[in-house]
Amino acid sequence: MGPDLRGMAERVLAYFSSPNVTLQFTSKAKELFVAFGACFSTKSCMLRDLGEDDAAPRAATGAWHLAVLSAASLIFDMAIGEARLVKTFFRVFS
Repeated sequence: MGPDLRGMAERVLAYFSSPNVTLQFTSKAKELFVAFGACFSTKSCMLRDLGEDDAAPRAATGAWHLAVLSAASLIFDMAIGEARLVKTFFRVFS
């Protein structure tokens, strides 16, 4: 028997069942997210200055990948019922 996909979907939907639900980073999570984004941007700029035409765009997409992975991780934590992990990094407003 595999994971309870219905239960996982219901837990995720429960977070967003109220209209106009907003998720915000906690202040510490926002600092970390912005710092990582700045590192990727700086790395991209340095690679461009070194003439690394192939590597610079890949480094520049790092901040986008970070955002996508953060959202995926959040939804997974909601799905498996680890609300304490969600509350560590996000505030939920309705």
